[in-house]
Amino acid sequence: MEVIQASVLRPLVLRPGRYGVPSSIQKVDDRTVRKQPTRISFLATAALLLLTGCSLFAREVPAGEPFDLLPGERVSVQGAGLIIELGTVGQAWTMDGAEIPFAEVSVVRGFRRRTQEMETGEVWQLDSTSVHLRAADPFGENRCSFEVTTDL
Repeated sequence: MEVIQASVLRPLVLRPGRYGVPSSIQKVDDRTVRKQPTRISFLATAALLLLTGCSLFAREVPAGEPFDLLPGERVSVQGAGLIIELGTVGQAWTMDGAEIPFAEVSVVRGFRRRTQEMETGEVWQLDSTSVHLRAADPFGENRCSFEVTTDL
């Protein structure tokens, strides 16, 4: 024996204080499919800022002073107009068995992003700005020490 269950539709009742005209978008149980435009705009803006890597939440460091970064962290360098982000930190071995710590560093200036793998002690020259990887610890916290100088 097959039982067919029919859905019961309730009539649309407008309550005082509600929007006066029933909409074809409004469901029978008074839930609306239409979202508030301000809520959608806010969520879309927040998602866009998060996905594009906006530097609103990056800490600022002065140019010429050393600073430390952990993987995934970013800093904004005052006076240089750029953002530095640390990617992965690792260790490589040369043919003669020497260990070389390295770090993957990204520099964002305006809408341009450059990424380079740097060894400890290496200086990356970007126009009038120099990024110096002072130390890299591939063990433990993977903390790296940087110094950024500008020729301006």
